[in-house]
Amino acid sequence: MKTSESTDRFGGVAGETTNRTVLLLAHTGRPAALRSARLVHESLTRAGVTVRMLASEIEAIRKTGARMQPVEVVEPGADAAAGTELIMVLGGDGTLLRAAELARPAGAPLLVKAVRKVLRSKPAFAPFTVKLRAISSM
Repeated sequence: MKTSESTDRFGGVAGETTNRTVLLLAHTGRPAALRSARLVHESLTRAGVTVRMLASEIEAIRKTGARMQPVEVVEPGADAAAGTELIMVLGGDGTLLRAAELARPAGAPLLVKAVRKVLRSKPAFAPFTVKLRAISSM
């Protein structure tokens, strides 16, 4: 870490990049998920983490006026999560299931923040929330 640069609130050097990548998935039909995606993107990129998003989702978020730069854009498929540290999911049941399909080939863990209660009939799979500070220190 360069001592001449200021550190951000997560302890990283502002603007510094790392070899860490997170695939961010959001339910594009829910305004709360879109707002959360913008905040997560901002926090992760400030911490030097590369944010990867699906092309269809980034376009939907940009239509709201969010710039969302920098971002690594990928198409959905078996390679979407390749090389990612984790997949962060902002949405409901369908978004979680889609994320699980993308995570399986890459063996990437899921971090789920439900916009509403996820998998209500399966309490053993209830989502958990982790502060972004914990993600940036992984």
